Amino acid sequence: MSEIRSKVLSSTPEGQVVPTRTTSLDGCLPREPPQEASQTVKESHLHSSPRVQTSSLHPHGSDRERRTKPQRSSSMDGGSAAGSNQSVVSDASSHSTAVTNGGDFLIIERPPPLHLKETPATSTGTAETAKEPSQSLLSKITSSRRNEPRAWPPEAVVEIQRRDEIMDQMRNYIDKLEQRIQSQDHEISALNTALADTEHKLDMTRQDLNASRAFVSSEGTGDAQHLITSIKSLNSAIDDFAFRLMQEILPEAATSRVVSKAGLEGMHKAYPIADRAASFINTSFKVHATIGDFVHPFICNALCIRVQELVFQPFVPGLDRERSEIFHDIYQLVHRNEPQERSGRWRAITYAHADSRRNDKFFCEKAGDDFLLKMATALNPLIAPESITFETLKSELGDAIRGVFEDAIKLQDKAKTGYMSFDYAPFIPPIDQPYHPVYMNTLDNCADVKQGGKGKSSNAILVVGLGMQAWKSVLKEDKTHGRETTIAVKATVICGNWNPTA
Repeated sequence: MSEIRSKVLSSTPEGQVVPTRTTSLDGCLPREPPQEASQTVKESHLHSSPRVQTSSLHPHGSDRERRTKPQRSSSMDGGSAAGSNQSVVSDASSHSTAVTNGGDFLIIERPPPLHLKETPATSTGTAETAKEPSQSLLSKITSSRRNEPRAWPPEAVVEIQRRDEIMDQMRNYIDKLEQRIQSQDHEISALNTALADTEHKLDMTRQDLNASRAFVSSEGTGDAQHLITSIKSLNSAIDDFAFRLMQEILPEAATSRVVSKAGLEGMHKAYPIADRAASFINTSFKVHATIGDFVHPFICNALCIRVQELVFQPFVPGLDRERSEIFHDIYQLVHRNEPQERSGRWRAITYAHADSRRNDKFFCEKAGDDFLLKMATALNPLIAPESITFETLKSELGDAIRGVFEDAIKLQDKAKTGYMSFDYAPFIPPIDQPYHPVYMNTLDNCADVKQGGKGKSSNAILVVGLGMQAWKSVLKEDKTHGRETTIAVKATVICGNWNPTA
């Protein structure tokens, strides 16, 4: 070996690890030794007596030495020549030095302290990597400090108290804010409810306004005018039928006679409807009215009542009373709880499908024959000794009476299925009630009647013409639906001051 350089570490203070350095033979820059070579410690030497083992400086020893000395694997010698021999001199007290044969180098090192020693090599000769220093001492120190009561300086105690007070104030402020938020949430909920109610009222008002505009612009002048014309035409047909019966059927000699008490009593017994015209009968008897003057308004009244009972009063013309009352009750319930447009649609759809077996032709023929039979029964006691027969009335006035019922059915169908904004219905005002000019009208030959006048002269004693009313569902202040009624056509009545000869 041409050159041997060694570095003695015995002069290094205890507890300080000085990294070893090696220099190459050609005098180049120093280089770090392999990490594994500087960290290998023989476990067997830790318990042996202090001694120094030397090996041949020649890299190639004898065959015996090569057979007895352990060889480091290529993975542990950090790139050194394979099969190189190393000897470590160790002291049991960790103060002895170790001489390592690194091939062309002789390195003398002082072993590190015991608490920095690496773990011993495995039985196979491979050394384990160094482990991190234990943290148990630090844990013990922190745990002991944590358990010990802290002796804070007075300034720190004051600062902590001040911060605690600030935290309490902030918590109280946060609690107040939460309460305020909850209060505002309740207020917002109440305002939303009030807003929804206002919007609902506004919507209902808008619907009422649209319905009113439709009534004024369309129903009041066009569509509703058609119903007004139809009800007036129906009243005219009733009046024409009464006039034809008096002129064509009643004997001329009988029409000129004054009504008698016996004749009126006989008519009252034969025809129960006379009970409704008791005041008119008495008035006619007192004013000495002729049979012709008496028969005309009486027939008009009887036919108006009959048309009202058979056509306008049932839910559908010809429907039996039990089913008709059921449909009426349902419709009233819908009308009270739904807006006018919805209740109107329900009424139109239900009316068209309520009676699948409806036969208008048969109904009109049967209703006309029944009325003619009743008239013959009622008028014969009044015109005695003359008389009229049902066959005569049917042959002469059968088509006219059927036409009256047909016109009434057409009017009812149009009113029930063609109008949604309003409900239109013919009506008969109560008799023997004070005259009311809002929904009553008098005949042309009746004297002026004062509203609210005293005495029977101001009472309506007989209805001779149908009226028509229109109503709609409106929303009240208590959020319930009520009925608002208007009069499209006034009913024609005879009052107690009636004088046929005037």
